[in-house]
Amino acid sequence: MGYFLTAEPENAAPANSLASPKTHVPFPPVKERGRRFYSPEVGRWLSRDPIGEKAWKQLSMPAMRIKGSPKGAGERDLYSFVRNAPVSAVDFLGLMGTPPHTPPAPPTPPPSSDPCDEAQKALGIPSNYHGGETVCHNGKVIGCVWNKGWTVYKQYPGLLKCAQLHEDTHVAQDSGINCPPCGTQHLPYKDEKDEYKNECPPYQAELDCLKTEHKTDCGTDYDPDQLPSNMSPCEAQYWNTIKPFENYIRKHCQKPSGGP
Repeated sequence: MGYFLTAEPENAAPANSLASPKTHVPFPPVKERGRRFYSPEVGRWLSRDPIGEKAWKQLSMPAMRIKGSPKGAGERDLYSFVRNAPVSAVDFLGLMGTPPHTPPAPPTPPPSSDPCDEAQKALGIPSNYHGGETVCHNGKVIGCVWNKGWTVYKQYPGLLKCAQLHEDTHVAQDSGINCPPCGTQHLPYKDEKDEYKNECPPYQAELDCLKTEHKTDCGTDYDPDQLPSNMSPCEAQYWNTIKPFENYIRKHCQKPSGGP
């Protein structure tokens, strides 16, 4: 409700409503609000409240107070505009100030029921971190694949399915660990000499899974001898995922099933 700033072309027809449907009188600068005229220059109405002194009693009632205006503001002034709270209230007809309409806040999404989401947040793992881990969470060992929303997982769901199988295999291995009843923590570090013994079964399970899901996602059987130049994007993604598993198992475990 401040001053009007206008710029009109030299030959433009004068406008008396501008951006508001209410009439604007340029000299003196006042705005028509149905029952009364408001002066932005002085910040008040130019005439008394139409109901006169009856406004005093109504304005003193808590239900009539406008949020943001000080208690008692304007209660004895029949010329005051929205009880001196123009930032938080409006008066369309010159009869009664009312708070402006505020759209309802969007509903709060329910908390995640996925224990891995809870564990990732508790451990401070970035949401875009790509990998997996078995952790203690509220008394149980759980296997988690971080960043399940990764674009590649969305394109080729079999990759996520097999990554989860890898972690689930670890869960079966670590079922004897006693986790604290509450909270989240990483599992105790395993000695390097036991790494291969612990990793070989999950690697083998994921490798077998990848070869099966290759046909589901790509529509073709996995061919270890296929040339990259002849691969589809799906086949290339699976090839780049499977090869490191085959090399790891060949070096540290038994030969991969179905391999050379």
